[in-house]
Parts: sequence; C-alpha cells; structure tokens
Amino acid sequence: MPDVGQTLLEVLEADGASLRPDGSWMEGSCTMCGGQDRLMVNPSRIIWACRACHPDFSDVIGYVQHRDGVGFAEACRILSLDPDNPHQDREVEENTTPPPEPDREPDESWRSRALELYEFAEQRLWTDDGAKARSWLAGRGLSDETLRRWRVGLFPGGYMYGFLTGGRCITLPWLLDGRLWGVRCRYPAGPSKYKWLRGSVPTIYGSDTLAGHRMAILTEGEFDCMLLHQEAGDLVGVATLGSASASLHTQAILRLLPFRRILLVLDADEAGGNGADRLAGMMGRAVQVGVPVGNDITEFYQEGGILRQWVRYLLALHEADPEPETSSCFTYEAWVAEVLALFPGAVVTSGERTAA
Repeated sequence: MPDVGQTLLEVLEADGASLRPDGSWMEGSCTMCGGQDRLMVNPSRIIWACRACHPDFSDVIGYVQHRDGVGFAEACRILSLDPDNPHQDREVEENTTPPPEPDREPDESWRSRALELYEFAEQRLWTDDGAKARSWLAGRGLSDETLRRWRVGLFPGGYMYGFLTGGRCITLPWLLDGRLWGVRCRYPAGPSKYKWLRGSVPTIYGSDTLAGHRMAILTEGEFDCMLLHQEAGDLVGVATLGSASASLHTQAILRLLPFRRILLVLDADEAGGNGADRLAGMMGRAVQVGVPVGNDITEFYQEGGILRQWVRYLLALHEADPEPETSSCFTYEAWVAEVLALFPGAVVTSGERTAA
C-alpha cells in the first residue's frame, strides 16, 4: 500500500502544482480552480486546502474526490488504496470504548498531536462553518459559555495531525488536571455516533468540577454532564465515565474517593440500568436515580424540567439518608482498600477530603 504522505505530494506534482515552502507549510497555485497562491499543503500533517475552491482541510483522498468529482470508494480505487482501510494506521476505533486498561496513560507524542487536533477543532466551532453545529448544541440547552468552558470543537473530517477521524464530527476533549487523556468524536449519524480518537485513554470527564462538594453526580455522557454543570454546578460535582458500559480507570476511582454519596443518573434504558447496577456493585456509596421525565438529563431539560430544583431535591433527599449500620464503609481506609482490591497496582495518595 503506498505511503499516504508521499502519495499526496506525488498527486499534486503529477497535476502540475508548483509548491514553495512557507514555514512548515507549502503554498502554490491551485491546479483545479486556478487560484493564484491559494493552495496550502502541510506535508508533515498530510493535509491540503484551497482558499478559493476547497477551504476545508482534507487528505489525498479528498483531493481526488474534489478534483474528479467522484465518491470516496472511487477515489481510493484511483489511488490504489483499500476503501475499507485507506490508511495504514486508522486513528479512530470502531468500537465505542477502548478496552479497559486501568493504569495506562497516553504517551506524550500522542498528547502533542491530539492537542493540536482538538485546539484546531475548538477554533473551528466558532467560525461560520460551525454555525450549524452550534445551533444543534444550543438545541440541547448548552450555552456558548458552556461550550467554551468545556472546549467543545468541530472537526471537518479527513486525515490531519496524524489522525483519521472518518468524517465531520464534534470533538469532546477529556482533560485531567489540565492534561489531555482522550478525545471523543460525536458524529451526526451512523451505527456508532461516538468514537474515540485512537490512543485515547478514557478516565473521567469533568473531574475538575468535583472539588469542594460533598456529593457527586455521574451522568451517562458528556452532553448531560455539561448541561447539568451549567445549571447546577455550584451545588454538586458533575462528571461522567462516558457510557453506561465504561470501565473504571484508576484515575476515576481516585477522584471519586472522597465522596460518601455518588448519584448515578444514567439513561432510562436497559443499558443504563445494567450500568448503574454494575457501578453500584463496585462502589457501595453509589445510588441510582432517574430523571422525572424523559430518557436522560437533556430530554428532561428539553421537556421543561428545571434541573437546579431537581438537584436540590436530590441533595436534600440523600443528605437526609441515615448512616448505614456499618458506617466504616465510608472511611478513607475502606475506600483505599476498595481501590487496591480493584487495582492491586494502584498508588493511592492521601489528600484533603471534601466529604465528612
């Protein structure tokens, strides 16, 4: 299979493009529209764009599609590539969640490339091209301030920064203490609307909202997490593991250690119920609760539910719960024992607790 980077430059050269260096980029006249000095190429990131006829960044397959007016599969055939695996290293996993690896951390090379991708996507969301995506997000109740706070982005798709995202998607970066651990892509349609950027390590999304609270709410997904934090983040810590079937990473366990009560608000379906049962079985202080209306937090909000009042009710209800007969199950030492039972290799450090 030909190398994708060489193929891009070879195709451009064969088409008569004359490119000159401009820093890490190369520029020249576009052979398709004739635009003078409007063709931009980045050989290291294997992407191109034309300021006149194709402002979206794309890879060599996108170039042939645009040049010849053909579909993806035909463009792959022209380039002698396999349509089912056009790049030697596909960077988006087809399964919704990477396999559980409770102690793994992304390497710095991955972090550097993924950081560039999500910062590019973050900026693009606020351009004219992001208007439709922003409207869709607003329909879910998310304010511009919230989108900026959680650094939501829009990626046009294609091969960029060494990643193949497969198509246009909303990007959701997972950060812990300011460091990037994962990027999840939300696609508008398809059998799998959520896919992880390959190399991501799912931990816990929204961990920085947990400090200073006695109780935490775990939602099923990122959009519910953002919305609940937007409406009631001063009352309760809000985070998510990403899905009802997500595994517990050591980093997630450690950040949930201080809480004597964790409320699980997963989707009102079989998967959500099974996920809540599993988490409650692993964390004795976890309690499943449901939204009064709809399948999830967002649907409840869209139906007119006032999330802040609902959270106040949940906090009052569960703060009033009597202590269990064996109150030692809420001690720090019991938490540490539970972590070590789940992850024998974990290193548990002491710290200031927010729970009594």
